[in-house]
Amino acid sequence: MLHPRAAVIRCLRLAFHFEGRATRAEFWWFHAGALVALMLPFINLPLLLLLLPPHFSSAVRRLHDRNLSGWYMGGAWLMVLSDAAASVYAGTHSDSAIALTAQLLDGACLILLLALITILALPGKPDTNRYGPPP
Repeated sequence: MLHPRAAVIRCLRLAFHFEGRATRAEFWWFHAGALVALMLPFINLPLLLLLLPPHFSSAVRRLHDRNLSGWYMGGAWLMVLSDAAASVYAGTHSDSAIALTAQLLDGACLILLLALITILALPGKPDTNRYGPPP
């Protein structure tokens, strides 16, 4: 198992590397460290922007470990951004149909994110797959 510090360093080092596979320890230790760092109020936005590339790349490599395409991560983020846009739009308009649509998107987004988190938490495939050998 990867030491927590080594996992964070590996994710930062591979921030723009979307090929290969990532272990569960690498993915989850990095995200735990990022969550703790984002609780610091004075560097939230700059740190968030710096952590986006390693977040995406580690998630894509984690999906690869499950023998899934990294485009699932892109679809999840597209859904989250669509949901945010719909919620903002619904907040500026009083139409009940728009509010209902935004709420339905909220529910769909929550289900999608829970499914993605479940997939990311499952063990990787033990054999070599189309994304390479086990990490």
